[in-house]
Amino acid sequence: TEDKLRENIRSPQVAQCLQRLQSALVDDAGSFNSIIANFQLDASDGAAAMAAGNPIEAFLNCLIKDVEKKGDGKKSDEEAKDAGEDGMDES
Repeated sequence: TEDKLRENIRSPQVAQCLQRLQSALVDDAGSFNSIIANFQLDASDGAAAMAAGNPIEAFLNCLIKDVEKKGDGKKSDEEAKDAGEDGMDES
């Protein structure tokens, strides 16, 4: 439920994980790009947030853009499949 999700997000465990992630992202100049590369994300998607000094936001922006890109591809595949099925129905 939404209440459980809110409770989990505000938990000390999640806060600790975010602190560790932030620490890993800002440890040195190459950490952010290294972490982004390990996740096969595009660092430019988080460049604005990183320049503003928010590595967590930058990382999340990269993740969001990656999901959006993959989602668009999946949607296109589904649309093509639907179009193909429609074409078969007309035959």
